[in-house]
Amino acid sequence: PDGSVLASSGYHEVLVWKTDDGSLVRRVTNVAERVYDVEFTQDGQHLLVAAGTPGQLGEVKMFSAADGSLERTLLRAKDS
Repeated sequence: PDGSVLASSGYHEVLVWKTDDGSLVRRVTNVAERVYDVEFTQDGQHLLVAAGTPGQLGEVKMFSAADGSLERTLLRAKDS
């Protein structure tokens, strides 16, 4: 939210980067195969990730923006 970091998708992960020098801050794992959307909450405290494996799993998870730990799974479905 303050522009100091940028989140991008990877394979089974989300990568968080510093915007000032492009260095990797952390890898957020424990997500499904394909990441479809990544959003920070307005207050910057959480990172929401929509991901899935086509024909098998769809999920939305909430992670701590501070350390990348999984806080909770908000939604699970049988397809992405």
